Amino acid sequence: MKIFLYIGFIIISGSAMAQGVAVRTYYDQEKTVVKEVFTVGDTISNQLNGSYTSFYLSGIKKSEGYYIDNKATGDWVYYFENGKIRQTGSFLEGRTEGIWSDYFENGNLRSEGILSDGKKGGEWSYYYEAGSLKSKGQYDHEVKAGLWRYYYEGGGLKAQTNFKNGSGIYQEFYVSGQLKMKGLNKAGKSDSLWVYYFETGEKQAEGYFKQGLKTGPWKYFYKNGKVSAEGGYEKGQTLGNWIYYYPDGAKSAEGLQKNGIKDGYWKMFYESGQTKGVGEFDKGTGAYKEYYISGNLKVTGQFKGDVNTGNWTYYDEEGNVEGTAFFDDQGRGAYEGYYLNGDIKMKGELVQGKRVGEWTLYKKNGEVAGTYLPVYGDSNPVFMKSEDFVQQANSQEYDKPDYKFKNKKSRYFTSRINEYKGVIFGSNPLYSLFGYMPLAVEYYLQERQGYELIYTYHRDPFFEKHDQVATGELFTTGSSLKVRQKFYSKDETLGMFYFGHLIGADFLKHSVHVSEGGTLATRDASAQENRYYYGFFIGDRWLKDPANAGFTIDVYIGVGIGVRNYTPNYSGTTYDPYFTDVNQTSTYIPAFFGINIGYLGFKKTKNPIPSSR
Repeated sequence: MKIFLYIGFIIISGSAMAQGVAVRTYYDQEKTVVKEVFTVGDTISNQLNGSYTSFYLSGIKKSEGYYIDNKATGDWVYYFENGKIRQTGSFLEGRTEGIWSDYFENGNLRSEGILSDGKKGGEWSYYYEAGSLKSKGQYDHEVKAGLWRYYYEGGGLKAQTNFKNGSGIYQEFYVSGQLKMKGLNKAGKSDSLWVYYFETGEKQAEGYFKQGLKTGPWKYFYKNGKVSAEGGYEKGQTLGNWIYYYPDGAKSAEGLQKNGIKDGYWKMFYESGQTKGVGEFDKGTGAYKEYYISGNLKVTGQFKGDVNTGNWTYYDEEGNVEGTAFFDDQGRGAYEGYYLNGDIKMKGELVQGKRVGEWTLYKKNGEVAGTYLPVYGDSNPVFMKSEDFVQQANSQEYDKPDYKFKNKKSRYFTSRINEYKGVIFGSNPLYSLFGYMPLAVEYYLQERQGYELIYTYHRDPFFEKHDQVATGELFTTGSSLKVRQKFYSKDETLGMFYFGHLIGADFLKHSVHVSEGGTLATRDASAQENRYYYGFFIGDRWLKDPANAGFTIDVYIGVGIGVRNYTPNYSGTTYDPYFTDVNQTSTYIPAFFGINIGYLGFKKTKNPIPSSR
C-alpha cells in the first residue's frame, strides 16, 4: 500500500491558543490508519506540547511519552509490534536522563543502566534472552571503567577485565574455571600480545593483535609444549612463511601464504622427515605431487583454494596407475580404480580426497562384486558391504572389516629424524633404609623405547656388619638383576607414561648367629634363596626436555610371576625356626615399585636423512 502522510487538525475546545490543538498524522491519504497522535501549542509554530503517541502500521502502539516546548520530557515507553515493551526511560528537556531499560521481545530484560545526554554512565547490566546475567560493569562517559565481569548463559564467570581509560587486561575462562585466554582489550578490540590456553592449563597459542586483527608472529602449540604451527599475520590474514609440525616436533609442512591461502612453494613431510608432497601455488591454485615414504610417486593433481580440482592420478608403489578422478571446484570428484591390466576395479565419489557415499567394486572378469560404503579408521579407508553397514549401524555392533590398509610399523620401532638417543643413569640412596640399593642404566630412544638394566645390591640391615647383628636375628645379603623393555608415550605435562615387561633374577643369602647349647659360643646357620621371574609394569618418566640431556625422575609399579628355589645350608630341622620369616614356597609372585632419580646424558644422535625425490 502506498503510504501517505496526512495531517488533520481538530480543535478540541474553546480557545485553540489556550488549550492547544490535537493533531493526528496518518499512513494513508484516506486517513484510516493513524501514525501519530500529539498536541501542539498552536497551528502556527506547531511546537509539541503535551502527550505523544505513535503507532505501527498494524495499529499497535509504538511509543508514548510527553513533550514540553517541543522537547521530550518525563517517562517514555517504546513497544515491539507484538505489544510488549521494547524500551523505557526518561527525558529532561529533550536529553536522556536517568535509568534506561531495554527488553527482548519475550519480555525479558536485555540491558539496564544510566543514560545522561545520550551517554552511558554508572553501572550497566546486560542479560541473555533467557534471563540470566551476561555482563556487568561501570561506564564513564560511554567508556568502560573499573572491573567488568562477563558470564556464561548457564551461570559461572566467563571473563573479566579491569578497565582504565578504556583499556584493560581481558581474561576469559572455561566453564571449569580454568584460564582460556588473556590479553589487552583496548577500546573494545584485542591489542598487543594475547595468549591462549588448553583447558588443562598448557599454552595453546600466542601472538599479537592490532585493532582487533591478528598482526605479526604467531605460534600454536600441542599439549606437550611442542610447537604445532608458526608464522605471521597481516591485518588478520596469514602472510609469509608458515611451518607446521607433528606432535613430536618433526616438521610436517612448510610454505608461503598470502591472505590466508597458499601462495608459493610448499613442501610436506612424513614424520620420519622424508618428503611426502610438494606443490607450487599461485593464490591457492597449483600443481601438487605426493610420494610414498619409499620416494615413489603416489599422487599427482591440482589444488584450488585448498580443495582438489581437475584431473588427479593415483599410483601404486610400483608406479602402476591405481586410479583416476576428476574434481569439480567444490572438491567433489568421480573416482575410477583399476586392476593392473587396466580393467575397472572400483567406482565411487571422493570429497576432499576422502571416499564418501556408496562405492561399486568389480571382479576381474568385469562382474559387479557388490556395493560398499567406506568407513575411515586411523585415516585409512575400510570398505564394508552396504547391507552389512546398515545392519551394523542398527545393531551398534562392528565386526572386523573385509579390507583395510594397515600401518606396517609401530611408532615404537620406527626411528625419526633427529631423535635423541642417550643413556640414563639412575639410583635412589633412600632405598638403603629398606635394605637394598638399586643402580640402573637405560638406553633411551626419544619418546619411543627404553632398554634398562637394573642391578640391586641387597644388605639388610644395610649399615651393619654381620658380626654386629644380634644373635638370632636374620642378616641378608645378595644381589638381583632385572632387564626391562619400556614403550614410552609422547611427552605430556605430567611426563612420558610408559608400559613394559621384564625378566629378573634374585640371589639372596639369609644367615643368623645361633647360640650353641645355651653357652656363649655361637655358630652361623644360613639358607640360599634364588628367585627367577617375568613381569609387567607401568610407569611415568619426567624429563624437563625429552630431547636433551638433563635430570630425570622415574616412577613405576608392576607385578610378575616366577619360581623360588630355597635351599638350607644346614642339616636337620634344628635351625628352621630362625628362618620362618623367609618365604619358602616354590611359587614367587613379586610386586614392583620404584622411584629412581637419574641423569640423561651422552650426545644426541641423528638418523641419516634418506634421499627424497
